[in-house]
Amino acid sequence: MEADPTVEEPTLETITYRRSKKRGHRETLLENLPVETIEYRLPSEEQVCSCCGDSLHEMSTEIRQELKIIPAEVKVVKHVRYVYSCRRCEREETSTPIVTASMPAPVFPGSLASASSMAYIMSQKYVESMPLYRQEQQFASLGIELSRQTLANWILYGEYLVESAL
Repeated sequence: MEADPTVEEPTLETITYRRSKKRGHRETLLENLPVETIEYRLPSEEQVCSCCGDSLHEMSTEIRQELKIIPAEVKVVKHVRYVYSCRRCEREETSTPIVTASMPAPVFPGSLASASSMAYIMSQKYVESMPLYRQEQQFASLGIELSRQTLANWILYGEYLVESAL
């Protein structure tokens, strides 16, 4: 009864722009930090083809980077895992077994977080009562741009790991 059919319906706004995520930021973030490389290789006695018994060759590598924090020192630890295959099986076009060296799993898959960096951030927040915006400033003074959102995500994931372990 109260509706007025002569009044024009409001128009809907359409969003005409789309924000794009910046790419390549991680590499510029890490370029000035010292790098420690840990290589995971198969022992020579395990570099034998399971099909034909011939020796395996190094086919490729898998690289994972994470931040390792030592108070007042931050460096990049680069984990390099080697992947092996058999040249003889490749040439003869039989089944080619691919063998990968074992490597410890990351604490937070797909991120730069290491166990030491997550422990440092959580102890700064909960033990030292340092809010994330101040930790962000502290990392910036060390030359590392880690946003508060990234630090918060690491803390949430760390709390999830602690709760799931109990």
